[in-house]
Amino acid sequence: MNFYATVLAAMIAATAAQAQDFYAGAEILQFQLSDTDGDDTQEEFRPAARLTFGYALSDAQAIELKGFLFETEDEEASAVKIRYADLAYVSTVALGDNLDARFHAGVRYFELTAPGSIWNGSVGPVIGARLSSDLGNGFALYGAAETALVFGDETTEAHPHQVAMRQLATGVSYAQAMGGGTLEATFGLEAHQYQSVRDAEEDYGLIGFGLGARYSF
Repeated sequence: MNFYATVLAAMIAATAAQAQDFYAGAEILQFQLSDTDGDDTQEEFRPAARLTFGYALSDAQAIELKGFLFETEDEEASAVKIRYADLAYVSTVALGDNLDARFHAGVRYFELTAPGSIWNGSVGPVIGARLSSDLGNGFALYGAAETALVFGDETTEAHPHQVAMRQLATGVSYAQAMGGGTLEATFGLEAHQYQSVRDAEEDYGLIGFGLGARYSF
């Protein structure tokens, strides 16, 4: 299954929804790669991108598609590529006057290219939560956590594998009504962990920051 064709087809389907039920967002991130091979070399920050498209079923429920892409090189100049696409159900709950919780659960399609390994077509469950505290005047603080576990085959050695992924993020957001919808901007810090992505001895991590914008029609 072609990664980009899958994401594009889902995006086209999402845009067929009524305008007032649709939202879309884009994030530009900068990540530094680390691994557990014992080399303490500091890698350069490299750009990553994340796109989000959603269809609101109600004020508190939505179906959401999210795609992520990061490409870099390790200390030996070998290519490392991480790509995934999530299709998830989203539910938002008010926990108080100034505190909201956003939960999501769905399925992740994952691809990884690493030195000596190419893992394509890995699939598994993904769940996550985000808490947002209203500061007033459109500003809010947020914290988010996400975990996924995918299963698939390592194509170069033809054996099954499992990849456990965790993500943590925190930052500040600003929302403003605009043009019949709502524009939200975010700035935050983010960290990823990819456990046993190549073998039992080497894992990968990403740490960095990003800017994002989302418009709800």
